[in-house]
Amino acid sequence: AIDALKDCLGAKDAIPALVKALRDHDLKVATAAMVTLSTLANDAAPQIIPLVADPDVQTRRQAVQALRCGPQVPGVLSALLGALKDKDAKVREGASVNLMAMGAAAKEAVPTLAAGMSDPNADVRYCFLMALGNIAPDAKETKDALAAALKDSDPKFVDRAKEIERMMKAAQARQRK
Repeated sequence: AIDALKDCLGAKDAIPALVKALRDHDLKVATAAMVTLSTLANDAAPQIIPLVADPDVQTRRQAVQALRCGPQVPGVLSALLGALKDKDAKVREGASVNLMAMGAAAKEAVPTLAAGMSDPNADVRYCFLMALGNIAPDAKETKDALAAALKDSDPKFVDRAKEIERMMKAAQARQRK
C-alpha cells in the first residue's frame, strides 16, 4: 500500500501521507513508511524532524531511522543531536548510526557522543563509539572514549571496543598509504 501510494501520487506528493503513516500503530505500516521516507529524506526532512521529539516512542524510532540524509539539510543535525539524549535506547542508537554515516560532517556531535559513553546501555555505548571512530577518529574525545571503553566492566563491550580499535587502526593505516 505504501509503494502504491508513492507510485500513485509521485514521491514528493506522497510525503505528507508517508509522514502520517510513521505514526501508525501497525508496526509494519510504520516501518514501510520509514523505509520509503528514508529514500526521500532530503525532501521529507522538514516534516520528519518534528517527529523525532514525538511523545510516542515508536514514532520517534521511525522518525530517526527515516532521517538518513546529510547535515546539509537544515535541522537534521540538530534533531539527531537531540535524539542522542532520548530516553529510549533505540532512538539514541539510531541517531548515532545516522550521524556516523555523515562522517566528518557531523563533527558537531563529537562532544555529545563522547559524553554519552557513560550510557548504561552497552549497545548505545557501542554505537556511540562507532560513530566517534567514524566522525573524528583522531579527536582527543574519541581516543579518550576508546581508552575508557577498553577498561569497561562489561567484557562483551570490551571485546566490541577492541573490534572498533582494530577498525580504526586499519583505517588510519590505509590513509597513510
